[in-house]
Amino acid sequence: MHEHDADDEYSSSGDPEERSISPAVFNDTVGVLGPSEPICMREAAMVTEAAQRMLQARQAAVLVVDAAGRLAGIFTERDLLTRVVGRGLDPKGTPLSAVMTPDPEVLSLRDRFAYSVHFRTLPG
Repeated sequence: MHEHDADDEYSSSGDPEERSISPAVFNDTVGVLGPSEPICMREAAMVTEAAQRMLQARQAAVLVVDAAGRLAGIFTERDLLTRVVGRGLDPKGTPLSAVMTPDPEVLSLRDRFAYSVHFRTLPG
């Protein structure tokens, strides 16, 4: 492997100014990221349907809602990998309620971006 093989557009030049954090990170809210409209599905929906909707929308997760439309959980690509495929479950016969992450912590579009980064580093 040559010295420059690992270089790409994500490599840093080592310039301290290039590595500094923009003040906007501390002041902007999550809303500036322009999140897509979430996919919402009922707890009884099958994993196969959720995976198809995720593929169609090019999104990494589905919000799982109860009969009243309240957030009950989240089903992510990682859940598909570890809780469905990894356990040998049939995605056509497995409801989201059996493999979702229940009662997820949520952020508001008004929360500061810096807080969201800190929030993601907390255990749990």
